[in-house]
Amino acid sequence: SGYFFVSDVHVPRSEDDSPATGRAATECWFAKWAVDVLPEHTVVINSHSAVQTPVSRLQRYLESETCQG
Repeated sequence: SGYFFVSDVHVPRSEDDSPATGRAATECWFAKWAVDVLPEHTVVINSHSAVQTPVSRLQRYLESETCQG
């Protein structure tokens, strides 16, 4: 409850408010999906890094130049 586990789609390397440019297409797509579908209090846990991503940070991804461009 309150966590969403994902593998390979969302792989953050830091707690930055924008995704890595090399993963922009996938990360921005996932951010849009997560913001639209997951409850706002949800934390996304991925299987490839220790970074935990709240949906609020994914909203900031969508507002970043990386996802806006």
